[in-house]
Amino acid sequence: VKENKKGDLDVASKAAENVLEEIEKHFSQPDVIDKRRKKHFVEEVMPNAPDLTIEEEKMFGELGHLESELEEKGKRVKGTLKEDMDKFLWNDEGRVWAAFGVIVDKSAQGVMAEIFELDTYEKTAKHLSSKSGKLPRIVRKNVDGTRGLHYHLGVHVPAAKNRLFELWETWKEIKLSEG
Repeated sequence: VKENKKGDLDVASKAAENVLEEIEKHFSQPDVIDKRRKKHFVEEVMPNAPDLTIEEEKMFGELGHLESELEEKGKRVKGTLKEDMDKFLWNDEGRVWAAFGVIVDKSAQGVMAEIFELDTYEKTAKHLSSKSGKLPRIVRKNVDGTRGLHYHLGVHVPAAKNRLFELWETWKEIKLSEG
């Protein structure tokens, strides 16, 4: 507490600050908020999403070849045979591609919420506690009224310069004939 001539103001402001810290500790529920964000994505965002833009539809059309590319060119990353996730890499004319395959025990909407809802307390805390914590992490949703999401992520790379990854993500729900 700073001293001043009257002393009362600094003591009162410190007391108020301490009370607010205790209130935050008591009412802070990041796990509950993260669950609500994901539930909101499934129940509100997905059913009410705007139509895909022409650019988004074009992007999905251009990605259709990736499954056959994976089968033809993909090489399993060493050491992933017994893991929960299959990882593949391949190089195509200077562009490096990665693919992942995983079986999940969750609804498709729940998986989408986990993947697309990047602005959670859990993911922010994980970034801040990592070696990349001082580097940027920016999530922009509903870009220009679309389903689009822009994600900028600074990553600490040992023995090299730090890297900034920029991703544009969007999604499309496809219902199979089985429902």
